[in-house]
Amino acid sequence: MSMLGIGLGNVGKVDTEGGLLVLQTSQNGKTTYVSFSFAVTNGVGKDKKTDWFKCVAFGEMAERMVNACVKQGSRLQITGNLTLNSYEKADNTKGISPSIRILDWKYAGGLSNGNASGGQVNNTAQQEAEAGSNSNASIPFADGEEMNLDNLGDDDLPF
Repeated sequence: MSMLGIGLGNVGKVDTEGGLLVLQTSQNGKTTYVSFSFAVTNGVGKDKKTDWFKCVAFGEMAERMVNACVKQGSRLQITGNLTLNSYEKADNTKGISPSIRILDWKYAGGLSNGNASGGQVNNTAQQEAEAGSNSNASIPFADGEEMNLDNLGDDDLPF
């Protein structure tokens, strides 16, 4: 069973020193990917519950996550295909392991930092643009295309 889902949560365990995502290559050497656990917490007080998902991103999406320095603890909004895999536990009962193939993602803020409209964005391209080290300030989009902000005129604005 596979369905499209959107989740807001935190990157969990990452098996690298320093907790940064690391680009890996498939056994046949043709596909690059990253994988990590992802925690989504819902509810409050004693009704608070955390669900864990195994996430994987491939190719350019994986490279984008590594280049943006996604690491353990990063708060992300992800969109992807959710698959529920059944397995047999050690006590011979059935369990379900949810996994998500990431189709898109972005850094997300959170109420935990007191900022309801979003937290700090840790995006390398945006930081370079703000620092002035990128002469053609541009913002990367999910499809890899960039919008040049230097040539933006009043007619290009939607308001």
